[in-house]
Amino acid sequence: KIGKVVSLEEFIKMGKKLLWTNIRLKPSDKEKYNFKRYKHILLSKSDLEEKSRGVEAIFFKTFKDKVGIVDFYQNIAFYEAVDFQKPVRSMGIWMMPAKLTHLMLNFATNLDYGKTVYDPFVGLWTTIFVANYFENNSIGSDLNITPSKQNLKWFQTTSFYKREYKIFLFKQDITKDFSTKLVNYANVVVSEWYLGPTVGKFLNLKEAENLSRSFENVYLEWIKNLIKLENLEKIVITFP
Repeated sequence: KIGKVVSLEEFIKMGKKLLWTNIRLKPSDKEKYNFKRYKHILLSKSDLEEKSRGVEAIFFKTFKDKVGIVDFYQNIAFYEAVDFQKPVRSMGIWMMPAKLTHLMLNFATNLDYGKTVYDPFVGLWTTIFVANYFENNSIGSDLNITPSKQNLKWFQTTSFYKREYKIFLFKQDITKDFSTKLVNYANVVVSEWYLGPTVGKFLNLKEAENLSRSFENVYLEWIKNLIKLENLEKIVITFP
């Protein structure tokens, strides 16, 4: 969920219908979490369906003049589609889930969507799908962009695709200078960095150290290229 905290006075002026059914918490939970949630959800309905009937509100015991209100509910069907319905996917590589990508996108944009998001390790396209769905322009690159092309064709046939937001893809070795000036339009970078080759079960310490050094060289060269970008505001990445 995504929401905001407003003053009680501001909340009353909104004139929104409140769902007044209290979600019961054990006394220990009330003390731990320090709030009461009010919501009414019929067993046959979903949060999205009930959202139109009123607003979910959170009242804080400590801050009696404040109210937390829920503005947005996560779309589970979207996460499922991106994670499990892509025509090209692999259990061995590119495993960053869509929900994690969404959280990273929120950190990168501060919920101010409408940015240009760049993923230099685009892999199977998860970051770009999430960026597009949440109304951002997107740029993706990788050494091998064939899987991305195939998955993009699929995504553009789904109901999640926002065609008014542009998507660009190009081949790029991130240890080299950027081959296109297109990346200069990027405001934020959201990515899972290169994971390297699939590691065998009996990896010894020396092999692990060699892998670590090779990763470090790739990342440092990429950062040197990245800081040249003119409009870059923030980088949010996961490390292997």
